Amino acid sequence: MNRAAPRTIRAGGLDIGYLDDGEGPVILLVHGFPDIATTFVPLMGRLAAAGHRVVAPWLRGYWPTTAERYFDEGTLVADAMAFIEALGIDRVDAVGHDWGADVVYGLGAARPDSVRTAVAMAVPHTVALRANRRRAYRQLQRSFYIWMFQVPGLAETVMPEADWAFIGNLWRDWSPGWQPPEDHLRAVVETLSRPGVLPATLSYYRALSDPGLRDPGRADLLAAVEAGPVQVPTLLLMGANDGCVGPEMAEGADTAFEADYRLEVLDGVGHFLHLEDPDRVADLVLRWVRR
Repeated sequence: MNRAAPRTIRAGGLDIGYLDDGEGPVILLVHGFPDIATTFVPLMGRLAAAGHRVVAPWLRGYWPTTAERYFDEGTLVADAMAFIEALGIDRVDAVGHDWGADVVYGLGAARPDSVRTAVAMAVPHTVALRANRRRAYRQLQRSFYIWMFQVPGLAETVMPEADWAFIGNLWRDWSPGWQPPEDHLRAVVETLSRPGVLPATLSYYRALSDPGLRDPGRADLLAAVEAGPVQVPTLLLMGANDGCVGPEMAEGADTAFEADYRLEVLDGVGHFLHLEDPDRVADLVLRWVRR
C-alpha cells in the first residue's frame, strides 16, 4: 500500500480520510493539533517495514475528513471506534499524539475489547494533567493558547496573520531547538486555510467549556476519556524538552490505569517527538506492542 496516497471511508456519518500502509497486525495512529495525519509518515514507514499494517486518519474537521456539530473528546473516541469498525478490523494497537493521546485513553477505557495495547505521546492522562496544571504556573503559561481559543473570533483573526506565523511559532516553541520540516508545516497551514477547518479545530478546545459542542449521546465516552480507568497496557512517551506539556504533568497519572502503565521521558526531544526522532519512537512502540 502507498502510505502517501490518502484514502476515504464512510464511518459514523463522516467521510474519513486516512493513510494506509503495510500488512500485518494493525497499528492505529491518531494525530493532534496543529497537525495532520501525514505527521506520521516517517513513523508509518518504520512500523510497516517491521511487519505491521498502519492506518492514520485525519480527525474530524481536518480536511479531507468531514465534520458535524460536536467536537468533544467522547465524539472523537466514537469516530475512532466507527473508523476501526468500517475498516473491518477487530483489534488494534492504538498510538495517539496530543489530542490523539486522549482518543487512545478513551479507547482503552471504553473499548478495551478492540485495543490490545496503547501508546500515548506528549499528553498525560487528564486525571493527572488537570490536577497538576492548577498548581503549576509554568504549565499555565504554556497553555495560553487554550484560553486564547476560548475568545470568540480572536484566534480566527490572529492565527492567519503573517502567513500563519502563529502555527510555525507554536511548533518551534513546543519543540525548542528543532526545525520543523517546512513541507509539512506548509501542508498543515494549507489544511487550516481550507473553508471550515480552522473553526473545527478550534471547536475541540471550545468544547472543553461549551456544552453545546458536546454530544449528550456520547457522555459516557467523554467520561471514559476524562476519568478512565484505562484497561489496556499503556505506554506514555514524553519529550524532556516539551514546551507545550511538561513531563512533570504526568505525576500521579498511574491512578487512571487498571492495566500496566509506564512513563518514558525521552531526552533531546520536545512535543513532536515522533517527527524529531522517529527511529527511537518506532523502536519504543514496537517493543510495547510486542511485549
